[in-house]
Amino acid sequence: MNERGWEEKVLRRSNVEKIFLTNDFDDPLEGFDSRRYVPCLRTDDLVFHLGNPAVRERLAKASGIDPASEPQMRDALSVLFQHFTQHGANVVHLNAPLRSSFRRVAP
Repeated sequence: MNERGWEEKVLRRSNVEKIFLTNDFDDPLEGFDSRRYVPCLRTDDLVFHLGNPAVRERLAKASGIDPASEPQMRDALSVLFQHFTQHGANVVHLNAPLRSSFRRVAP
């Protein structure tokens, strides 16, 4: 794996053009070629653990907006989506437990 060109050789032999990552909403999106390693916004914490103060603090730090009200929450999430799309993301990932049940919530 330390061989020069190893990564390119493995990807070419495997016929892999892109690798889709699953990034937490506050992961740094620098230090890799996002044309090959495509960031994807993983939303598990935002969907299942938003009531956790630590998750809300991470959201505030990542977005620069304290999500204390519904409009501020929308703004904070908008900042995250803009950040990810500016870095080439076009996929949102949610890892739902097998026995999850979802219901529609009125806007």
